[in-house]
Amino acid sequence: MKKDIYYKMTEEILKNYNSILYTKKLVKLELEEAAATDHIDKLKYLRKKYEIIIRKMDIAINSMSDDEYVLFESIYINKERPINIVCKINISKSTYYDLKKKLIFKVSEIIYPKYIRDIHESHLF
Repeated sequence: MKKDIYYKMTEEILKNYNSILYTKKLVKLELEEAAATDHIDKLKYLRKKYEIIIRKMDIAINSMSDDEYVLFESIYINKERPINIVCKINISKSTYYDLKKKLIFKVSEIIYPKYIRDIHESHLF
């Protein structure tokens, strides 16, 4: 499996998942506060963007096996160090990185399905 732009974008979403959840809530509050300002359209866009990412992540999380979820939770929710995860689930370091890579590819295929990738790539040229 070759890492591509979607792999990197997916890993960023995974790394920032907790932050996205909080940011969406904060944007909603900002929207309420800025109801009479020019920033309202941008805030609405951001709120919708985060809502969509969260819904896609919910689908991805629900499609994970128990082992994949443990890995996801350890890496991206609890922010555990790789060495701690390796010891906790009793795997080698190389297995850890292989599992992490497979997890990111799996989530990436849900967040950025092939038809969306095809549309995006057709507009690049």
